[in-house]
Amino acid sequence: SCPEDIPIPKFMDAYNHKIMYDSEKQLEDRLKWHWNLPKDIAARCTACGQCEELCTQHLPIIERLADIAQ
Repeated sequence: SCPEDIPIPKFMDAYNHKIMYDSEKQLEDRLKWHWNLPKDIAARCTACGQCEELCTQHLPIIERLADIAQ
């Protein structure tokens, strides 16, 4: 789990929408309307790496959270 309580699976789901539809708006809409999460939660990431160590898909989670936070 994330020490900053970032719901990483939900943010990765929203990021997948950005990739699939090549649209930042899709990511924002997914976070807002499906998950009811503000985008700025991603900025809480401290890049500790715990999530990436545990990720069975070996995703660049820290990089993706930084992209979402922009």
